[in-house]
Amino acid sequence: MRSSIFLFSLLAGLLALATTSEARRRLSRRAVSTSQLVYPKVRRVDKTWSYPSANAQGNVTYSDPYFWLEGNASDPDIEQFVKDQNAVTDEYVKGCKGKDAITKSLTQASSYDKYKFVQQISSINEGDEPFYLYSLVKTGDQPSVWYTASMEEWQSAKKNNFNSPPGKPFLDEALLSDDGSQSILYQSASPDGKVFAYLVIGNGEVGMWYFRNFDSPLTQAKTKPAGGEGRLNDTLPLSADIPAWLPNGKGIFYPMTVESDAGTNPDHGYKIQYHEWGTDNSKDITVFDAANAGPHGQGSWYFIQTSPDGRWLTVSGYYEGTDVNMTSYATLLPGQEISSNMKWISLSPDYDFPMYAIGVIDESYYFQTDKDNAKNQKVSKIKLDWSKARQVKQFTELQDRPEVIDVIPERKDASIPQFSTWVTATNKIVVLYIENGQNTMYLYCAITGKKLQQLLPDEKLIYGEFQGLPNSDTMIIRYESWNTPSKIYEFTWEGDHLDTSLATIRLIEGTNPDDFAIEELYATSKDGTKIPYFITYRKGTKRDGSAPAWVHGYGFYALIDNLFYAPNYFDFLRSYGGYFVWICARGGGDLGGEWHDAAVGVKRQRTYDDYLAVVQDLVRLKITSPGNIILEGGSGGAMAVGAVMNQAPAGLLGVVLPVRGPLDVIQFELRSAIGAGNRAEFGDVTTPDGFDAVFAWSPLQNIDPNKEYPAVLLTPGTADERVPPSYSYKFVAQLQYDHPNNSKPLLLAVVKNRGHIPSNVVESIYQLCIIEESLGISRVTA
Repeated sequence: MRSSIFLFSLLAGLLALATTSEARRRLSRRAVSTSQLVYPKVRRVDKTWSYPSANAQGNVTYSDPYFWLEGNASDPDIEQFVKDQNAVTDEYVKGCKGKDAITKSLTQASSYDKYKFVQQISSINEGDEPFYLYSLVKTGDQPSVWYTASMEEWQSAKKNNFNSPPGKPFLDEALLSDDGSQSILYQSASPDGKVFAYLVIGNGEVGMWYFRNFDSPLTQAKTKPAGGEGRLNDTLPLSADIPAWLPNGKGIFYPMTVESDAGTNPDHGYKIQYHEWGTDNSKDITVFDAANAGPHGQGSWYFIQTSPDGRWLTVSGYYEGTDVNMTSYATLLPGQEISSNMKWISLSPDYDFPMYAIGVIDESYYFQTDKDNAKNQKVSKIKLDWSKARQVKQFTELQDRPEVIDVIPERKDASIPQFSTWVTATNKIVVLYIENGQNTMYLYCAITGKKLQQLLPDEKLIYGEFQGLPNSDTMIIRYESWNTPSKIYEFTWEGDHLDTSLATIRLIEGTNPDDFAIEELYATSKDGTKIPYFITYRKGTKRDGSAPAWVHGYGFYALIDNLFYAPNYFDFLRSYGGYFVWICARGGGDLGGEWHDAAVGVKRQRTYDDYLAVVQDLVRLKITSPGNIILEGGSGGAMAVGAVMNQAPAGLLGVVLPVRGPLDVIQFELRSAIGAGNRAEFGDVTTPDGFDAVFAWSPLQNIDPNKEYPAVLLTPGTADERVPPSYSYKFVAQLQYDHPNNSKPLLLAVVKNRGHIPSNVVESIYQLCIIEESLGISRVTA
């Protein structure tokens, strides 16, 4: 997700760029009158906050009149607030003349076979035939159905471009609950390939692990108990990550956390538990307790791995606010009784540097890191030295810092995003790089660090999903691009040769990807930095200022967030004769680690400068015109578009769509489950300088009561544990209070029982209706 107020001075005559009659026509039409909108009256309270400020040389106190909206979601007053706001939005959308056409078109753009989590399941038992496991969604946001397919069925489907799903249904997620709210977040298979483990979540991201035999499918049921009919008795409670099996399948380690209280509990209380197969989970053994891991233990997230041979168990955790620096420990399982008093060695004892775990290879722990100022990341290893092992009461007593050996050095011309390295075929490492704003994949020898080859050199890996077990000879990559929903490639080792084959490509019916074009352009930001951005469009689209432009931005965590497929994005692109624009703002990872660092923390304002520079450039080039621009972003991107909306001159933006945004950044950092972990990224409000920087741009605190605002539609999810919906509630309440007569609507559509990941169809219908009615545009014929 994830200063001084920027005084943006629009170049003289900028508004005059909307010179064509078509542009004026687009800007003057409005099918639904906002004069009829009556916003709910929302109670205001006398609540203030006071924090140290370097600028003030003392404390700054500000009011928070809608603080009460951060209360329990079941509070009747909050429930009534949500009901009232949704009623206003629904009433506005009723006047959307194009709603039926939007629904039909979005459904089509979502109607392709979505193959996910495709993986080959093998067995430690010699002679057992491998098989394939995958999940499939046929249309929109329907529940997934999991399938299993034999090798023969899979290969036959590949020859026919998956004209029908290979194999047979194994598990229908619709049968996990009566109301359809239960789904599978993570899955795992036992070492013998006989048992399917699946983490079932409701509305959040913490759930229960259930198990069932692969020969016991859940495809029909009379009842819908937790985990589904026919599951095994074993369960693992309160987990939010993947477990680690012992190779013999007799036991399983898993991280157990606590309830997040809808994303408001900052103490995660992790324990690493050991579950002996066939026993009740009340008998599970705690082998690691975050309460014994120092003052930051309870506020850290922990994840685990076992080595492919089952000898080593590693535990890694990162504390909120340390820029993902980690502590890491390891224990040797053979020769020890599994208990709360095992011996451990330290790999990194004091959150010294990031250690994105890759795995254990040849008695060494491999990880991705930026240690020694490797801003673009590299791969390193630590030799696991059991002679240093000790039994301790507090893990902080383990202070050994073993030698860190670089395996794959940092590249200055490309960066590795977080958690973007994987082990395959026992001793090979797949590395995802960002090269010139695009994803590329390379294969390396883990022992020597030698680059073996590039994977899919002729493809642009815009957004990918890697699946493969560390000791498997098969790995599968699924990826998407802005005009192609999905391609699946399979890689299989035959001795020293890597065989590559295309399993399937999915397209949208009636649409030819070749009808669309893409260009990379550059805008000049406030400080003179050239900011790359991509424009995508149907070939032949005019550049006279008449076209609408949907602009998507992110710019956080050294990630790239562009050129992926989303039904609402693609439907806008093909249906409105406009442009879809992807901003590569600083703070992201488009041009490497330094691109991220240039706008991190107290320098975050540069991200918003970059947004505004791109929007201004679109007008300068007559790609679009003032008032014809839709600005949208999700999570950290929603926070960014909220800040940019406040800073942009009136009339420049036409519609703003903040999706799941932490719009009150100060209270998000101080009072939410993941807020403290974003202090290094956003600016640390617990410090005077950090508070000043964030207070100057935090969207809620900088709503301008003296200017006209564009149309706004906020879409929080009630089950969002990363960004609680209350921040959107507070923002829209303040926006409506300051602008009761705004000429364009200021709306909130609360998506019930939905988490941090948006719904592609339901929310998109609202978005496109607001766009059509606010900009006065309609769908065009190709």
